[in-house]
Amino acid sequence: MDALLTVCLEHSLNSPSVDATVFVASSGVPLQAAVSAGVIAMGDWHGGAIEEAAKMLQEGAAVKNKTIQEIAAEIVHAWKDSGKRIPGYGHPTHTSDPRTKRLLEIADETKLSGLHVKLALNF
Repeated sequence: MDALLTVCLEHSLNSPSVDATVFVASSGVPLQAAVSAGVIAMGDWHGGAIEEAAKMLQEGAAVKNKTIQEIAAEIVHAWKDSGKRIPGYGHPTHTSDPRTKRLLEIADETKLSGLHVKLALNF
């Protein structure tokens, strides 16, 4: 849980939520007001893609009688055909996000890596 919370909070200094927090804090408001500004900056494009990604993985994991690779290929093709970005994939700063690598290591170490992780790694 600590690792999940840390990666949610660690966005460096170039994210919209950090910008909003710093901007509001610079006006001399109480800390909770500045933090609230950062939370309000979270949305579908920043911080919210994970919800749509989770739904996508849940739907894929529910498919029966196909291999992980087949399911992943179908999902990728469906998203590409729709002209939309695959949610939860790609990052404006990292080509290989170090937070993801560490979370996957922890999932393996704690034996929490299962079907959803296998599916996610095949995209």
